Amino acid sequence: GIKYWKLEEITGGEAYNQINGLTGMNIKDPDFSMEDMGNRLLRNDVLFRGFMYAPTDETITRRVIGENGYFFKITTEYSGINFVWHDRSKNIFYFWGHKENVINAMNKIYERCVNQTKIVNNM
Repeated sequence: GIKYWKLEEITGGEAYNQINGLTGMNIKDPDFSMEDMGNRLLRNDVLFRGFMYAPTDETITRRVIGENGYFFKITTEYSGINFVWHDRSKNIFYFWGHKENVINAMNKIYERCVNQTKIVNNM
């Protein structure tokens, strides 16, 4: 079936501030540069932020994200979004980027949630 996502239209500056606020610029990936991210975001007048609730089972959530964020990184690169983040305190996945790219990334992560739930529950 078709899944509908609520997206918020924001500026690149707002996206940067949101990402900075959530991450505290403490991203453990040696290939990631918050400065480069900021430069890319600030070149955009219009971006979108989407969100979805992460699985309540931490095992499934860890499998969706992947070791060291592996599947988040692949999804970010494949879909062309700017950033994806798991807010552990709220248990929400956030996505930032151009509208179509955010929708594609959210659909990929949603599919991964469904598949990993099936795998974990059938173990």
